[in-house]
Amino acid sequence: MAGNPNFGNLYSTSTDNYLPKLKDNYTSMSRLLDFLKKAGNIRTEDGGVEILENIEFAENGAYNRYDGAQAWNLENKKFATAASYARKKIAVTMVVTGSEIMANSGKSRKIDLIASKIKNGAKTLQNGLAHDVYSDGTDALQIGGLQYLVSDTPNTGVVGGIDACMICNVGWGVNWICEIDQCDKGTWALDDNPYNNPCMVCPANTYQDGCINPGEECTPCPAGTGTIGDTAAHHDSIDDCIPMETEEISCNSGYYLPANSQSCTQCPKNSYCPGGTFTPTTADSGITQCPDNMYSPLGSDSADDCGRVLHIGEYILYLRTAKLTVPSLNVKIGNTIYYGDMFPA
Repeated sequence: MAGNPNFGNLYSTSTDNYLPKLKDNYTSMSRLLDFLKKAGNIRTEDGGVEILENIEFAENGAYNRYDGAQAWNLENKKFATAASYARKKIAVTMVVTGSEIMANSGKSRKIDLIASKIKNGAKTLQNGLAHDVYSDGTDALQIGGLQYLVSDTPNTGVVGGIDACMICNVGWGVNWICEIDQCDKGTWALDDNPYNNPCMVCPANTYQDGCINPGEECTPCPAGTGTIGDTAAHHDSIDDCIPMETEEISCNSGYYLPANSQSCTQCPKNSYCPGGTFTPTTADSGITQCPDNMYSPLGSDSADDCGRVLHIGEYILYLRTAKLTVPSLNVKIGNTIYYGDMFPA
């Protein structure tokens, strides 16, 4: 037989003595692994290319209250998915040189030599795995550790084949559940119970990216940035704070500059917008509402555009007191002459 026939037997005898300890001891070297082991959260995988972790992220959603033969809600609600993790392999090589064999020629000394190498290999595996369980998974051959699963940027990247974005993906996203007396992302409440004082959308140019108690306020955006939009989804992340132009913006007549905006918008009905140059702020610029009971068509640019209206079939007749250059219609009501323009309803 090639090589040293006794060495193979000695090696086998040594591994039989020490490998059970390696299996039992490696988790206790890492406080995280030891905690998971004691909590019963370490399991053995039989095989397969990937490791699957089933995730239940919501209730069934088809909870039914019924009476008699009332129909049930049979819609198939999605409440579970699975995270998939590629298997990772680790190994430690232990080499016995010819010089070491010569220096440890006795049977007991060979056993001690191999035992010392196995112990050292075990410690190397223990220390390496203890390091890896805290990793961020950036090494393609490394397991995804605690930093990978509980990231400093939890809304970005992919974890277990699932988009980590809490808002855009049901796998991780709807796991975000606040306490019943807290306000969810993008909202806040005054110092009172939300049952009496419901949660409100964060004010302009602020955001709130977690669960907060009543009385806690939304976080102001960094200097030079602001929010656009008035729903909770527009205020639930610092990413909603976008750079705001400080340079003035010119709007043509019939257009105005909305709050927190960097572009002009056509003047809505029942208001007028003479146009001008404006600086973006948290309030609308360059728009004025018509007086009570006065109306104006879309894109009006003067107070003279505010007037009465008459509905004629599929058209609206706007009547104004200011004389038009080419009036469509003149209407006298009492002692007042109104000059009219016809627009589709």
